[in-house]
Amino acid sequence: FPTRRSSDLQIIDDYCHRKNISYYICSGTLIGAVRHKGYIPWDDDIDICMFRKDYERFFSEFNKDRNDEYRAINISNTKNYYLISGKVVNTNTVMNELIRWPEQFGVYVDVFQLDDLPSNTKMIKRLNRKIAPYRNLLALKTIADDKERGVFKNSILKTSDYSQSTADSSEDNLLSSLKNSSDTLLTSNNTNKK
Repeated sequence: FPTRRSSDLQIIDDYCHRKNISYYICSGTLIGAVRHKGYIPWDDDIDICMFRKDYERFFSEFNKDRNDEYRAINISNTKNYYLISGKVVNTNTVMNELIRWPEQFGVYVDVFQLDDLPSNTKMIKRLNRKIAPYRNLLALKTIADDKERGVFKNSILKTSDYSQSTADSSEDNLLSSLKNSSDTLLTSNNTNKK
């Protein structure tokens, strides 16, 4: 499995270097690189991120430049795609996940977009309140319905599932998390330049 993940990342790395597109490893992939000197043994995917300009360019050009099993998918280029981030999918594979997504993907690399945030804490909180309804809709879309539960019980489950996950991360925790993520990104970016 680690070999499969390495070759998937190598495909993206080669493409990005050739096209002068910057990306950074993030999330579990970054933790694995630092703590495990490789991958976290139980992590099932690779996580990378790109600043918005590179993200948009990557997803508009990647599929046009390839004629192999790799496809870059996101809400801009794939009908019925429902996630906020994109993926580079190996279409010759199948991946069974615990979460019952509406669509089945092959083995993939998650590609997250990085957007600028205001430096003012008050503005960040305001932005967080503006995007909260969209996160709610995404949560409702990704929790699978169970016919035995019925419409009313499915709605309650989805709402309470989302409420519990957001209750655990208050705005202050979000701000702290954003700052820590930003510090990690800047540190890894400076390390890459040396």
